[in-house]
Amino acid sequence: MRYFDPKNDHIREEWRFPDGAALTVSASGEQRIVFPNGQIEVHAKDHKRREFPDGTIKLVYNDGTSETRYASGRVRIKDKHGNLILDSSAS
Repeated sequence: MRYFDPKNDHIREEWRFPDGAALTVSASGEQRIVFPNGQIEVHAKDHKRREFPDGTIKLVYNDGTSETRYASGRVRIKDKHGNLILDSSAS
């Protein structure tokens, strides 16, 4: 089901899906999807971000580089081919 509030300058449109997911499109074009399992996915101009309930955040940039930030503070960065560039907890 699609919702639209012409009085709201920040949100362009909002969708609710039968599985409980909700999609919000902001005036800037950013898309935010909230899933029933607590995960949140954000599609911005320069990256996509998935936030997990345990605090982990996974980012994928337009150039294919990916970054994973764990709740513990650990950070892992991989290039577009999946090669590990940085692991903050590696010895």
